[in-house]
Amino acid sequence: PAAVLALCGLAGLRFAFHPGNVEGPNISRLNLFIDDLAVALLQSEEEYRLDLEKREWQIMEIPFAAFSQENHYGPGLRDQIDAIDALRFEGNTTGTFYLDDVRLVSSIPSGPPTPTAVREERGAGQPGDFALSQNFPTPFNNNTTIRYALSQAAPVDLSVYNLAGQRVIQLVAGWRQAGNYTARWDGRSTRGFALSTGVYICRLRAGDHIESRKLLLLR
Repeated sequence: PAAVLALCGLAGLRFAFHPGNVEGPNISRLNLFIDDLAVALLQSEEEYRLDLEKREWQIMEIPFAAFSQENHYGPGLRDQIDAIDALRFEGNTTGTFYLDDVRLVSSIPSGPPTPTAVREERGAGQPGDFALSQNFPTPFNNNTTIRYALSQAAPVDLSVYNLAGQRVIQLVAGWRQAGNYTARWDGRSTRGFALSTGVYICRLRAGDHIESRKLLLLR
């Protein structure tokens, strides 16, 4: 059976939500339950309301106090979260949405994430062809190095995608002269959140050339 998590010292739940291709009726419902207590994520007037029309990642921070509700045992008595046995979403929408970076936090707001670190260097030499090398080390934990080569000047886009095809970060963008390049990345998203364990796709587009490599991140 799943373990029950006590809430000692914890203030709420934080997660990243992407609406993907979710659609709903005129009155849509999407509720987040912790055990049997729920928060209405589409009808809420609070700052943790989700926007299904905003097709991008949205960071939600919901205090456990938001799940509190009156019970029927007497005036002034309320049901509240004392421990977490399960999280679930329920609603009348259709399609697929995405969750990432689900965590419990000790305060809300929990503060800004660590800035994403990406460094790019140009090396000596004139490559004879376009190439994207396998990252090193692989698998990686906190930092990895990605090397690529351009045989001629071109507009460059070096980006990392998850397996759902969503770009999690753009490492390099803009015009680059011919040469050998090295990009060092700390495994965080554009918003600065540490990505979870999994397989990601690194894609290099330079002019008409496109090449991809799989990256394995282990936390």
